[in-house]
Amino acid sequence: MNPSPEFYERLKLQRGALLWLLLLVLGFSFLGAFSLAILIANALNSIEPWQEASAFQLVLVLTLVGGVGYLIALVVAFMRRPGLIYLARIIEERHPELRESLSTATEIQANGGPKNDLEAALFRSVEAQSEEINFRTATLPKRLHPLMLIGLVFVSFFMSNWARESAVMLKAQYHLADLRMGKSTGLLVEPGSADAPRGSDLDVEVVITRWRAEAMIDYRNAEGVVESYPMVHSGEVFDFTWYALEESFDYRVRTPSLQSEWFTVTVFEPPIIDEVEINLTPPSYTGEEPLAFSQLMDLFTVEGSAVTFQLVTAPTVQTWLRLGDEETAFEGEIAFTAEATTEYQFRLRNAEGREAITEEYLLEVKPDEPPTVAILDPAKDTQALLDEIVPLEIYAADDYGLSRIEVEISVSGLPRSPIVAFKANDHFPPEENVLPVIELSRLGVEFGDVVTYFAKAWDNREPEPQVSRSEIYFIEIVENIDKPDQDDEAAGGGGDGGKREEDVDLRAIITELKRLIRLAYRADFETGERRSLGSQELGAGLAEVATESQGILAKVGGVLGRIEEGMPYEMFLDAIYRMVDAEELANAGQPGEAIIPMQESMSLLIRLEKYLEALFPPQQQSGGQGQGQPSKGEGGGESKENEDGDSGMSIAEMQKALEEMNRMADEQAAMNRRFERASSKMGESERAELEKMQQDLGKEVQGLTSELGKLRQGTNVRDAMRSVDDQMSQAAGAAGEGDSNRAGRAGARARQGLMDAAGLLDERIRSEATAAIASLAQQAEKLSQGQGAAAADSRGAAASEVDEAGKDALKNQQAALNEDWGKLRQDMERLTGDLSGVFPEAAEALSEVATNAREQNIDREMSRAANALLYGRYSRAGSSQEQAAEGLGNLANQLDEAAGTLPGLSPTELRQLIDRVAEARRELGKGGEQLGEGEGEAGEAGKSGQSEGQGEGESAQAAKDGGPGAGKSPGQGQGEGQGEGQQGQGQSPGEGQGQGEGSQASQLGGLGDSISQAGRALKDDSLVRLGSELKATKGGEGAGGHSPASVLDSTARVLQEYLRQEIGDQRLRFNREGGPPPEKYRELVEEYFRDLAEEPSK
Repeated sequence: MNPSPEFYERLKLQRGALLWLLLLVLGFSFLGAFSLAILIANALNSIEPWQEASAFQLVLVLTLVGGVGYLIALVVAFMRRPGLIYLARIIEERHPELRESLSTATEIQANGGPKNDLEAALFRSVEAQSEEINFRTATLPKRLHPLMLIGLVFVSFFMSNWARESAVMLKAQYHLADLRMGKSTGLLVEPGSADAPRGSDLDVEVVITRWRAEAMIDYRNAEGVVESYPMVHSGEVFDFTWYALEESFDYRVRTPSLQSEWFTVTVFEPPIIDEVEINLTPPSYTGEEPLAFSQLMDLFTVEGSAVTFQLVTAPTVQTWLRLGDEETAFEGEIAFTAEATTEYQFRLRNAEGREAITEEYLLEVKPDEPPTVAILDPAKDTQALLDEIVPLEIYAADDYGLSRIEVEISVSGLPRSPIVAFKANDHFPPEENVLPVIELSRLGVEFGDVVTYFAKAWDNREPEPQVSRSEIYFIEIVENIDKPDQDDEAAGGGGDGGKREEDVDLRAIITELKRLIRLAYRADFETGERRSLGSQELGAGLAEVATESQGILAKVGGVLGRIEEGMPYEMFLDAIYRMVDAEELANAGQPGEAIIPMQESMSLLIRLEKYLEALFPPQQQSGGQGQGQPSKGEGGGESKENEDGDSGMSIAEMQKALEEMNRMADEQAAMNRRFERASSKMGESERAELEKMQQDLGKEVQGLTSELGKLRQGTNVRDAMRSVDDQMSQAAGAAGEGDSNRAGRAGARARQGLMDAAGLLDERIRSEATAAIASLAQQAEKLSQGQGAAAADSRGAAASEVDEAGKDALKNQQAALNEDWGKLRQDMERLTGDLSGVFPEAAEALSEVATNAREQNIDREMSRAANALLYGRYSRAGSSQEQAAEGLGNLANQLDEAAGTLPGLSPTELRQLIDRVAEARRELGKGGEQLGEGEGEAGEAGKSGQSEGQGEGESAQAAKDGGPGAGKSPGQGQGEGQGEGQQGQGQSPGEGQGQGEGSQASQLGGLGDSISQAGRALKDDSLVRLGSELKATKGGEGAGGHSPASVLDSTARVLQEYLRQEIGDQRLRFNREGGPPPEKYRELVEEYFRDLAEEPSK
């Protein structure tokens, strides 16, 4: 078969191209039409939103219609496509030169090709003529211009993209996705179809995830009636509630673009509780009455109460009680014991399997808290002599009652019989304030022993009471010792003896051992991992304190070995061995057993400290003075400080310094917590930060110490602050080295020192305030007497002639009195301002005194007297002066009463006065109560300095000098008693100097003044009377017919009783503010909650 000519193949190719072009035009035409329809629908959607289902239906219809139309068009186009002869004729029309040769040749070729030479020649002619003709352009219809085709494609493509992003198309796509997933993702309806008990409420919650947030709910009843209601928008949820359901119904949720299916709510008859009875029976020891309720509600009861529920239901109904997460089946009645707060709820199920659940109610259980117990006084570690009686004040409280309070005591690790301070019989009080005493002589203590004590309180809980323990405190047993024997080198200060002040800090070691003993008690009380961690901390602390002690021993061992044949050296070494033994027990997980060797070690160190104090007098050491040791080297210095009678700082300045101390103590406490949290190996940045913070705080302490340099008689406060500065320096150094444990211990000692210094300054402020008001009263009394004398002089001048010199004298006398009165008023105003921020009650009392003075017209009467004298009207002057004198006398009395608004004597001052009384009693015993005037030795009187803060007149140095001393107003006595690590300041009322002549009667007279002033401060007439009787003694019977010994004994009993009772009552009022609520308040609260529980639940 001959191959087809080229023109014929070209025609066939063009016929296929035209068919594809037609298909393309049809496709883009249908695409444009489809997109246009979608865009029109989207425009309508913007006016009135379409449902997703409607949009999907539209797209589906358009897709089906367009697809079917396109297929039909394809079939028609394929069936009606032009033939080759038709295409040849079209070319001939556009190229007339071909005439009909192309169509003829095409027809011949379609019939089998040329059959003769003429036809062959025709083919050759057509081939040559058509070679230059472009069949594609020659056969393309004129209406299908290339630009039009490009425009059709562009427009169709643009419209299709626009339609694809339209809301209608997106809605259709979302609906299609939901159909594939089988659930709606745009409208989440809860609970959907559900069963509900008759009479219950049904909440429908709807979450709309797309389109407009607006929902309606359609309700359809059994008759097919549909009602629509708007839903309430709450946050991201739409709510609707049907109340008190009575019949089944259908519902659906609609939004402008979404619609749920119809859900069915089936209403059924639920199982119900016909009757309920609730009984709450508190434990009998609480004393609370049983409660009964006849409806379900929130319940409030006490831990351990018996709770009983009794439910009456239909016979076929099953019941369950849910408590918290546990559910228990029961029939009719269920009982349990309330242990903790939880929720309760009942579930019921009938024979048809229908269930009903009650509301969830609260069962609030108030726990039976363990008792609280605290030692309010002395509330710190103290020192005492062998035969001293240490009064305690203990406060305990419990929510339901106390059954027992004891004081646990051990001496150097060996337990003693506890002191039963309180034991209840039939009545268990909710709080108790007891005042037991520790009689050291009955404990068999020796010098250097450490008495450890703490309070324990039991409540009345049954069957086993709860026990609580107070903080642990220590009493160091001290005594005066003579200077130990030592060789010449040691006596001359050779060796290391001269470095005692800067190198030996036994008090710091003793303080650290106290902290470790307290830690051991706490660790012994714990269990499990907490006990293990406490034991590890205890062992590490003992190891460090033992190492520190060994370093000190290496420095002073040479001196200690030459004293008393090396006995102090052996004591120090033995103390270190005890530390090592305690460390081994702590590391073995036995913190309780480690307490005994630690206490033994501390006892040895206390003895050694006293040896060092005797070896190195106060002139060689600035710290470490123990209680009961008079300082003989500094008494004179303090006397010089006080020669001008001025404290050097105002009360306001001292109060500001006190606030600074308290602030620094708080900041140091925060630093200590950081030291505790710091790891054993701190980073460089943390080391530098902690070191700088501690150094900055130390600089503030130094600045405050410098400021306190103005305070006269403030050696003890300044010494305490210097000790604080030293401890802060050690803490900063340890922090810089990265040793957080050592920094924490030094920081703890620094904070304790700040608190001690604040306590001393606080007592000084109160003493200064007392003295200042007493001084004002004395000035007013002196003015009253002076004004009375001036009135008598004026009356005398009125009765007789007076020369010019006498007249001038009367004028000058009144002018001086007026000037003194002006100064007194200024002093009153200044003192009122100073006390307003410290003792507001006293400031208010002074303000009332000033108001009364103005009402009595003292100022006017004194001015009138001066004017009357100026004009020689002596009778009138005398009348005004008498009225002024009477007003000044009243003013003095009112000032005395204002002094009574200040806090009374502190326990420390009472103990100081008791010590002076005891010392005077011993002196009387030595002299058979018959020592005459001048027989007493001043040096013996100086021994009374065993009590903390002995009066200056009783110091040995003052007696030796024999110089008279000015009497001190209450609180102004000053002596240098040795306290724990600092010098004590005596501030008991009226500790004035005697005449320094060494007479027994003079000493008793000075003590009598102190007792009388103490009585006035305490508002105790018996003490005032006893002081007066003691002053009246001349070595024999007193003014009241009693011997000095009996007066002293009576005074001691009154002071002891006041120490036990009056101070306790006063402290109790303040401590109740931070303690448990009073019984009356607790009952009111309970009654309120009982009333609240009676109200039916909403």
